[in-house]
Amino acid sequence: MNRILSILAILIIAIGSPTAEAARHEATDSVAPRLLKGKEASKSLESLTKGYSDWQTAEISGKITSLNIFVKPSIKIFMRRGAEMLLSVRVPFKGEVARLELDRDSVVVVNKLNATYVRESLEELTRIADVTISDIQDVFLGRAFIAGRGTLGPKDSKRVDLYSVPDGYLVVPAPSATDALLNYGFYTYTDGRVDQLLLNSLIDDTVAELEYVYDKKHTDLNLTFMRKGKPREFSVELDRPRFGGEGFGRIGIQSGFRQLSPGEFIKKFLK
Repeated sequence: MNRILSILAILIIAIGSPTAEAARHEATDSVAPRLLKGKEASKSLESLTKGYSDWQTAEISGKITSLNIFVKPSIKIFMRRGAEMLLSVRVPFKGEVARLELDRDSVVVVNKLNATYVRESLEELTRIADVTISDIQDVFLGRAFIAGRGTLGPKDSKRVDLYSVPDGYLVVPAPSATDALLNYGFYTYTDGRVDQLLLNSLIDDTVAELEYVYDKKHTDLNLTFMRKGKPREFSVELDRPRFGGEGFGRIGIQSGFRQLSPGEFIKKFLK
């Protein structure tokens, strides 16, 4: 979508809905988000979410495209709705090199190349952003959600501010936790597919934008993360989700693997 809309959205998300009118005065009427109210908002929300079919398990295959290497690592994801998410990273001739295992209680990330792992409780992540495993799954499915409450539904008109924009909607959920440290919002197409997920930190100048690019067989997820004026980028290409199936099992922590702090783990992983 138009870059001006992204800037307006970040302003609305960062400062709050009462400033939306001021933000609209900064742009032409043809591109400014228009706040929907009453029956118009309810009808639009119902139309936006009707494509969010129910599911129990899902599998997604893909590859990491942002790494500057000739052969791109492949990824395989298995999700059990609201309960479990497994992500495996493989490279040719080496097999599986990394694994993420996420459930309602904790997240474990294993680096098989140097036999290290990190294990963290989800309690801290939930405190910061009120995020649940269901919300993380919706990110990979390209669906809008209300943090801590699950996938956006047709009866959530009082929990979000819904704006009309060219080709779709801007969805700005109300904070669901009084001590949450992030604000966020979605650009969606009229059929509910997320076009952009925008996040703004309330404690520093961090801004993140996750862009979805769809074609017939794949979806590209392009993450731009800006902190202290320094941009970082990460991209993956995902096949369309396959709903149903049993996926693959957990590996757990193998004997001889060493536990690291998150900071130490990231430094070693990036070497």
